[in-house]
Amino acid sequence: LKENTKFIKVYSPSKGDQSYVHYDPEEEGVVDLFQGARVNQETIGWWYMSCGRVLGVYDGRLVEYEPSTLAPLGLVVGQDELEGKQVL
Repeated sequence: LKENTKFIKVYSPSKGDQSYVHYDPEEEGVVDLFQGARVNQETIGWWYMSCGRVLGVYDGRLVEYEPSTLAPLGLVVGQDELEGKQVL
């Protein structure tokens, strides 16, 4: 099979995996999810928002996931806009 360059890689998080970013939602102030690191194509991490939504960074993109199945729902911020920035 030939590689199709029109598809993008997708990461599907799973509960208990090493890419889960834990933070205390009760913590006051800014939460630095990646300890000062800037997003690049190697950055992988996902977290639950206080509203119940699930967001994650993979391949330099910010993606929203379905909260119960953790299936990817859609792109929030593209690679061209997010690369080199911090996620706070």
